[in-house]
Amino acid sequence: MTDTLEKLKQKYQKDGYVIIDTNLDEASLDGARKDLEKYFGDDREHPIHVPHADYGRVQDAWHI
Repeated sequence: MTDTLEKLKQKYQKDGYVIIDTNLDEASLDGARKDLEKYFGDDREHPIHVPHADYGRVQDAWHI
């Protein structure tokens, strides 16, 4: 296991999460957020059928 992977593993074990920089450009991220906006919030336009969705989170949004 590389040193970087070992550090990520230790961070995950300690904190329960890791942040991985995917180097995605802002335009791609903004586009994905815009496409998903209608699924967030109490007044979301489209009901969705995923395990968990609330005001600020859609678990498994890749299903949409």
